[in-house]
Amino acid sequence: WISNVYPRLVGKVYDVTKSNDFKKEGLFQIYAGKDVTLALAKQTTNPVIDGSTFTPVDLKRLQVWTNIFEKRYACVGVVRSQTVL
Repeated sequence: WISNVYPRLVGKVYDVTKSNDFKKEGLFQIYAGKDVTLALAKQTTNPVIDGSTFTPVDLKRLQVWTNIFEKRYACVGVVRSQTVL
């Protein structure tokens, strides 16, 4: 049994529960239930990385990931106090 999984990307919360990628042993399991904006923009799992600025490449990556999430997963909420961008 697995509970519902809701990561956040650029202020939107997605239901990725049906994706094996976010389950135990999945490729993205470390992101389950977390804000994935910085990690996906910077392509890192390093929690110490400076996220105060985004390069044009980072912003392009975010757009690509946003498109992927929008196509694959239902948006189930919006966080109003997003401070990443």
